[in-house]
Amino acid sequence: AAPDGAWKQQALLRPRCKVSITGHGCISWQNTFLGHSFELRPEDPAASAPVSFTVQHAGVVSIGEPAPLPEELYRHNWTAVVETTQALERKRARAVHRTFTEVGFARAPIPERTWAALSTYYYNNRHAAQREDWDDLGTSMAFVNWWESQTRLIPMPLRWKERWHRELMPTVAAWAGDVQLQATAFYGMRVYADASWLIRHVDREDTHALSAIMNLDQSDDVEAWPLLIDSLDGETHSLTISPGEMLFYESARCLHGRPLPLKGSRFVNAFVHYRPKDDPHWHAVAGSYSGAAVRWAADHIAVRSEEAREMARRLSAHSG
Repeated sequence: AAPDGAWKQQALLRPRCKVSITGHGCISWQNTFLGHSFELRPEDPAASAPVSFTVQHAGVVSIGEPAPLPEELYRHNWTAVVETTQALERKRARAVHRTFTEVGFARAPIPERTWAALSTYYYNNRHAAQREDWDDLGTSMAFVNWWESQTRLIPMPLRWKERWHRELMPTVAAWAGDVQLQATAFYGMRVYADASWLIRHVDREDTHALSAIMNLDQSDDVEAWPLLIDSLDGETHSLTISPGEMLFYESARCLHGRPLPLKGSRFVNAFVHYRPKDDPHWHAVAGSYSGAAVRWAADHIAVRSEEAREMARRLSAHSG
């Protein structure tokens, strides 16, 4: 033990990482304790200086930056790719036959305990975001305009994601009519930057039946950046959420996106996904909402049609 009660661990920074997670690049998690000091040394001492840090909170330490992407990716004809992707997403939405709620989406506060942990983790690690990798999609699909405005991710430890997944499940299940759910994915924390946009799309059919978008932070200069989402009857609605709020949505069925460019420096979301328990083919069998879902909706949902009309006007002006 060192005189200050801490002890130091030395490790080599190797070119191959222990864990690679989609969108995050290379990550190596350690179970440790507060006050534990690390010194990371490159295999080639001439390459870079050692990096030292002491654990002060649960979180992630970013070392360096990912290798730059090939310049030809930025010069690609992404307009055509976006049009092709949007056409495919409309077709995928129509292929989902089961629905769970009367409308398809709803706003709600993030449960207090979960919000306290999420917001604390975000605050402690807000400077550790790394480039989100979209290049694994190649040039055949595009959902976010990363070639114009780079999104970044703040990685989250698996055990924390599992905990938040469990905590949120009863709330999502109640909205959907007390459906028995299985946790499938917890993604983020994604940091959008100025001029980011997200095409209207649907999520994976086998794993993303019932989902929630959680807003964690918005910079002071952010203008309203609504989510444009189709209800189950095909009408398009415009919804905004603030830090501490979440939006439930039937994410494989309801087209959703943020097609207008973000005006502001930072907008941070996390995404949680579920499906009916042990049923990866839930989407192939027709079904509709239950009485429990209708009762929940009667207490919680307010659809703002006037806001939807205003967003349609803004989209038309932007397209022109």
